[in-house]
Order: sequence, then structure tokens, then C-alpha cells
Amino acid sequence: MILGDVSGKGVPAALLVTSVQTLFRGLSQTTDDPAEVLRALSKGIHDETRGSMFVTCVVGLFDLEGKTLNRCECWTSS
Repeated sequence: MILGDVSGKGVPAALLVTSVQTLFRGLSQTTDDPAEVLRALSKGIHDETRGSMFVTCVVGLFDLEGKTLNRCECWTSS
């Protein structure tokens, strides 16, 4: 799961959300480690955004059997 917020309004913010969603979907298929997903997501966002934009988010993996939540938080900007 991912919960996040992007800076700004309008088309630039909408495009950033779309980039975050796309990156997250791809990255979350490669690892079960939220910190690893966020490291790669942060790099991808940094490479694609202008200096005035940023993203804050929490990524978590919930284990239904063990009833545990493995999570990581980040703030990233360009």
C-alpha cells in the first residue's frame, strides 16, 4: 500500500501523482521491502521533477498471516 501527498495543484501535481503511481506499481513488483521501494521511488521522482515540487509518502506491506505491518516513510524533492 502507499499513502502520499504531492505538492502543488493542477496539471503539474496530477502528472506527479501519475508518475508516483506508475513508479510504485513497477517497483513494488520487484521487492517486498518498503524501504527499498521508497529509495528507488525517491530517485525516480527526483529525476523527473522540478525543484519546487515534492512528495511525502508512507509505503507499507501488511502480512495477513502474521498480522504485522512493515512500513517506511519518506519525503522527497528535486
